[in-house]
Amino acid sequence: MASIYVYVKSTLWLIGCSALGYALLKVTEPKQDKLRQIGERTTVDSLAEDKRKTALALKKLREAVDDKPIYLKTRQEIEEQNRKNLGLDK
Repeated sequence: MASIYVYVKSTLWLIGCSALGYALLKVTEPKQDKLRQIGERTTVDSLAEDKRKTALALKKLREAVDDKPIYLKTRQEIEEQNRKNLGLDK
């Protein structure tokens, strides 16, 4: 008798949690007008800016790969690089 009770209880918990999950899925579903507004906010300028930022990040990574590690640089090389990065280099 007790073993049947466990199966019934487990089945009810499973059904209840599944229903709760489905209800939360439906409640948090985005509306079509919100999706359209988000799509309108994305402009060509922002896409161009994203590409520019990506290119800059890739350039910095390439410089980091090609550059000598900082622990192998002399103090003078480090100061020259800092001046160059700050735009103080004449």
